Amino acid sequence: MIRHAILAIVANSFVMFIFSKALPQYIEISGDYKAFIMAGFFLGILNAIVKPLLRIFALPLIFLTGGLFSLLINALVLYLLEFVTNLVKISDVLFEVKGGFMAYLISSLALAVMNEIAHWLIKR
Repeated sequence: MIRHAILAIVANSFVMFIFSKALPQYIEISGDYKAFIMAGFFLGILNAIVKPLLRIFALPLIFLTGGLFSLLINALVLYLLEFVTNLVKISDVLFEVKGGFMAYLISSLALAVMNEIAHWLIKR
């Protein structure tokens, strides 16, 4: 259980690092390694607690849209990640999604794909 949580934090941190370097026009993470670890930690918590609850409540909409509503849920989780990381003030750490609603959608799609790849690699 603890091993899985630590691997999830490492995978999320790695995904956030790659994502911030690959698409800097959408997500800006400034700070050293602790910024990525903090973002990975909070993303893991949100993915484990908030995201399943949102999916349960939005199940009819997910079904009606053929799963496309999941992108909006991912965008909301990304917005909550930005809110939480900016709420917890750690010196020299900034997490920001730039560009408005479309940036959240594009970022959530790319983040979901990279997150699935990273978690698939860890399970192997």
